[in-house]
Amino acid sequence: MGKIEDEKEALDWYNKGTVLGNQNEYQEAIVCYDEVIRLDPEDSAAWYNKAHALETLGRYPEAIVCYDEVIRLDPKFSSAWINKGNSLVAQGKDEEAIVCFDEVIRLDPENFIGWINKGNSLASIGIKFQKLLGIKIVSDDLNNKSGFNYIQGSEEAIVCYDEAIRLNPEGGIWLNKCNLLVAEGKDEEAIVCCDEAIRLDPKFSSAWYSKGNSLASLERYEEAIVCYDEVIRLDIKFYYGWNNKGASLANLERYE
Repeated sequence: MGKIEDEKEALDWYNKGTVLGNQNEYQEAIVCYDEVIRLDPEDSAAWYNKAHALETLGRYPEAIVCYDEVIRLDPKFSSAWINKGNSLVAQGKDEEAIVCFDEVIRLDPENFIGWINKGNSLASIGIKFQKLLGIKIVSDDLNNKSGFNYIQGSEEAIVCYDEAIRLNPEGGIWLNKCNLLVAEGKDEEAIVCCDEAIRLDPKFSSAWYSKGNSLASLERYEEAIVCYDEVIRLDIKFYYGWNNKGASLANLERYE
């Protein structure tokens, strides 16, 4: 078969794979992309789509192999770096994922997804570290070398979230920052983040819930109840909204 015929056959397989992928038939789509790659091993789009299908199926090690091939063919393909990082995160390999997200940021400092994902991985490492040691590290715990390392990573995560917010101010990023601050015991600062998330989206029930939890941690139960009421209004079946409202009422000795 000649080159033109190969190219036509590869395009047919690629288009079929795209249709199957759009129908969530990922395993069948992979078969199609394998045919494209057989005909043209340098087709980075086929490698990328195969990787994405594998990632969607939870076959992360195989997906990473494909993303690496995409990156070999096109080192500046930011989405391949992001998705490789996401596949590493899914396997609990946040340190390796950060290398990928750093590359995204190096290629495009305005890529807010790179900043968010790096922040998430740094935060995840810190929270795992806390749980491992069974401690809650506070900001002045600088005599503990491990604590200091955690604080450095935590501060870097905050920087990443702030940069992501600068580039794309959305409630979800504010909530990620809030969750990290809560893990550090900084509930006052966390409330500020929740307020920003709510300002951007007044129906963001998770932000109302997190704000309620931080207020309750500060023993500001009346204010916490207002937040839990809003959570319940937005999602009447949300168990923890009811549960935490009940706990706040109990702390106020209001048992009616």
